[in-house]
Amino acid sequence: MLKEAERVLKKGGEFRFGFNNIHAVVADEELFTPEEYEKFSREQRIRRIKERSLEYLKSLNPNITQEYIPHDNDPEQMEYFFVLKK
Repeated sequence: MLKEAERVLKKGGEFRFGFNNIHAVVADEELFTPEEYEKFSREQRIRRIKERSLEYLKSLNPNITQEYIPHDNDPEQMEYFFVLKK
């Protein structure tokens, strides 16, 4: 999917995708030890998922970054995206 997105992007274009289900590509045992899972707060677990997901995605394409972008319907609210730019 990433290769195809990069292929069809115009110069200066970007492909944004969210992290909501991206952790499915990284096994739970790669994200947390059992002790960490019990000890970490929800926010800490989310942060770890985002970090590991970005690491994995960068291994596929080093041009992928993470960005907080204003929500389309509410510019005061920021949304987290992975972004592939060309």
